[in-house]
Amino acid sequence: MPQTPSNRVPQTRSAALSGYADLARTLGLDPVRMVTAAGLPLGCLVDPDLRIPVPQVGRLLAASAARTNRPDFGLLLAEKRSLANLGPLGLVAREQPTMRQAIDVLAPSISMHNEALSLQIESASDVSILRIVLQHDEPAQMAQLSELALAAMTRMLRRLSDGAFMPESVHFMHRAPPDLVTHRHLFGVTPVFSQDFIGVVVATRQLDSALPQADPLAAVQLARHLTVWTGNQRRDPVRATQELVTLLLPTGHATIARVASDLGTNRRTLHRQLAARGTSFTAILDASRRALVDTYIADGSRSLSDIAGLLGYASLSAFSRWRHRQTHDD
Repeated sequence: MPQTPSNRVPQTRSAALSGYADLARTLGLDPVRMVTAAGLPLGCLVDPDLRIPVPQVGRLLAASAARTNRPDFGLLLAEKRSLANLGPLGLVAREQPTMRQAIDVLAPSISMHNEALSLQIESASDVSILRIVLQHDEPAQMAQLSELALAAMTRMLRRLSDGAFMPESVHFMHRAPPDLVTHRHLFGVTPVFSQDFIGVVVATRQLDSALPQADPLAAVQLARHLTVWTGNQRRDPVRATQELVTLLLPTGHATIARVASDLGTNRRTLHRQLAARGTSFTAILDASRRALVDTYIADGSRSLSDIAGLLGYASLSAFSRWRHRQTHDD
C-alpha cells in the first residue's frame, strides 16, 4: 500500500487490540492465526505498549469482520475499551473539571497512542463537532478502523461523564452496513453514513458540564507525569499538515498559505519544515486526495462532480486532469 508522504508507516500502541483475542475466540476465530496472517507480532496480544503498524491493524480488523460476517467487529472491540487503555493520558483526562477540558487534554497527545489518528473539536453556540481525522488510505479497512476509533472515543467520554455524554448525531465516511443494531446500542442514535467527516455532533452545553469525578489538584500532579511520559515532544509538522489538509479540502481552502497560517507560521517556514522531513505540501495534498478519492468512489453514493468538490476542485474537468496525472505518474 502507499505510505505516508514522509515514507513512514504510522504506528499505534498495541493497546488498540486490547480484548481482540477474547472477541476473536468468541466469534470462532483463532487469534494467533489471524494476527500472524496480518503480519503482526504475537506480542501485540499481551503487551499493550508494543508499537505496531496501523495498516496491519486495519488488515486484521477487516479480515476478522469478513471471516466472522460481522461488519460491526470494530464496534464490538470498542466495547472492551476503558480509560486505562490510554495509560497516564486517560488518568489526566478523568480529573479535568469539564468534558471540554478533558478533550483538550486528549487531543494534543492522542497521537502518542496512534500516529494515524487525531481528535479535533469545533464549537458553535449550540452545537459542537468532535471530529476524528484518520490518516489511512485503504478504503477496505476504513470502516473498521473509523468505527473502532469513534466508538472507543464515545465510550470513554461516556465513562468520564458517568453516562451523561450523548451525541445528537454520529457521522461516518463509509457506506452503511446492512445491520445497525450494534451502532444504535453503542452510540444511542442511528449513525449517518457516506458523510464528509468522521465524528459526533453534541450539544455544546454537554462539553461545559462538570465531570463528576474531577479532582483539579490530582490533574495538575498527573499532568506533570504526562509531560515526562510524552517526552514533551513538539508537534510534527508533517502530521499537522496532513490533518489540516484533510479538514480543509471540502472547503476549497487547502492551500499552503492557509495551512501555514492555521499552524501559526508562514508558508516559507512550513515549506522548509516539510522539506527537512523529505516531503512537500504538494505531496501531502496529493496523498490526502488519493486516500479520500478511493474512499468516496468505493462508497458509491456520490457523483464524480460531488467528489471533485469534496477534494477542493472547482470543476469536474480540473479533477479529471488531476486524476489523469496521478494515473500517469503511477
